[in-house]
This record gives sequence, structure tokens and C-alpha cells, in this order.
Amino acid sequence: MNNILDIELPQSENNTEQVIPISVHCSSVCNLLIFRSQIQSGEKVDWNDIKIIFARLIDRLSDLLRDYQQFSPLIILVEVEQPIDEWNQLMGDQDWHRGRFVMQEVKLYKGQTTDEIKQRWLSPLKTGGYNPVKITAEGLSKLVKEALVYSNPPKGSSPQMFDRYVENLIFVLEESESWQFSIFWRDELLKDINNVLGYELVEGHDFAK
Repeated sequence: MNNILDIELPQSENNTEQVIPISVHCSSVCNLLIFRSQIQSGEKVDWNDIKIIFARLIDRLSDLLRDYQQFSPLIILVEVEQPIDEWNQLMGDQDWHRGRFVMQEVKLYKGQTTDEIKQRWLSPLKTGGYNPVKITAEGLSKLVKEALVYSNPPKGSSPQMFDRYVENLIFVLEESESWQFSIFWRDELLKDINNVLGYELVEGHDFAK
């Protein structure tokens, strides 16, 4: 598995903690920490406390790993035996730990195994061959027009300006005349400036293509 270090943590049969650390695995790809959830479906849980437990413990482990020159990204696997919506929400929320690590649920109740997921994370990085594909003007035009259908105005920009930009962009893609697009965009800009000023102050001048 390309591991530098594997540590299985001792377990107590009478451990009543809601989340139990199981093992630590270090490789050149990542540092992997495995936990087991003992939270039962329907059990009343303070999930903010769960976040605090993870944050404190992982910060301490991170400091320890750095002392041993282990600087790879941190991956947290949590074994879950029952479907609990709060675990899904916790895994998908990156704000509470500010991206200091990645969390992934091992859904034992769906047949997932910790070894399989652990193998994926700790295996050496794989690289594939580079096969460039030539993009024609027609193909690029099609891709851009398909993307524009789902595009939205950037935050703080004018929807009307954005719509005109999209219309002009589609025009130049269809006509393949970039100089015409430049003229259209210039004229739109001059029109907006004059509208802001309230009178025709700025005039456009023709230029050769």
C-alpha cells in the first residue's frame, strides 16, 4: 500500500465514547485516520460536540504527525453501521473545519468496507497517458452555447448587460467574425456610458477589421 507507518490503536471492550479512533495510516499520498461511530439511529446527540471532539483530536494528531515529518493531506474515515442523516451533513460541511482535512463516511450498512476505501486512498498515485483532442471551431461553438444555457450573471453585474454579452458571444461563434463582435461590444459599452451620463457624450469611430 506504499505505507510508511501503520498504527492500530488499542480498543477497550467497554468503551462508551460516541466516536472511537481505530487506526492511523501514513503514506506518501496521505495520512489516513480511521474512526468508528457508536452513535445509534434516533439517539440524541449534540453534533457540535462531535465536531469539537474531531477538531481537537485531529489537531493534536496533525501536530504529532508533523513532528515525525509526515506532511501529507489528512483524510478521515468514519465507520458508520446505521444510516444517520447527521453524519451525511457533517461530511458535506467543510466550513466547521476550514478544509483542514477531508472526511468520508464508510457506509458499512451499504456493504462498504474500510479496507477497500483505505486501499483507494493509500495506493500510489496513478497517471494516465495524455491524448489531446483537436477542437474545431464548430465544436467549440457548440460547447460554449451549451454552457451558456446554464450560465448566470456574475454577482453584482447587470443581468441586462450579461444577456447582451451572451447574445453577442453566440453571434460571433456562429459567424466566426471576431472583429464584428468587437464592434458590437464597443457599441454596447458606448451606449451604456451615454445612458449613465444622460446624453450622447461619447461617439464611436469605425475601424478596419
